[in-house]
Amino acid sequence: SGAEKEKYSKYRAEYINKQYNDIVKNGKKVTVKDKNGKLKTNTFNKLTNEQKSNVLSSIYSEATSKTRIKYWLDSGNKYYTSNREEYLELRKLFNTTNIRYNGSWKKSKFVEG
Repeated sequence: SGAEKEKYSKYRAEYINKQYNDIVKNGKKVTVKDKNGKLKTNTFNKLTNEQKSNVLSSIYSEATSKTRIKYWLDSGNKYYTSNREEYLELRKLFNTTNIRYNGSWKKSKFVEG
């Protein structure tokens, strides 16, 4: 429905704004690849334009993924992940027991019911 779409669009926008503020305005360090392919950690204002663009693209992509998971969970379903860090992050973000961890799986799964 239109109200539901608006709810999740708002959630996505709020997620993007929070991440943007943490990284750009509050100086949270990010890890990016340098021109030699090595990982470097730095603040946003010290990144190249290409690195900044990559960070912002990553924020948008992550926001879409989190919104999709939120919609799935709000619909009464479960989300299983094989990544421990993702599991802990999602449990904290969504405060639900419908997020499950199984380290033996190759990838995350959306499970109905």
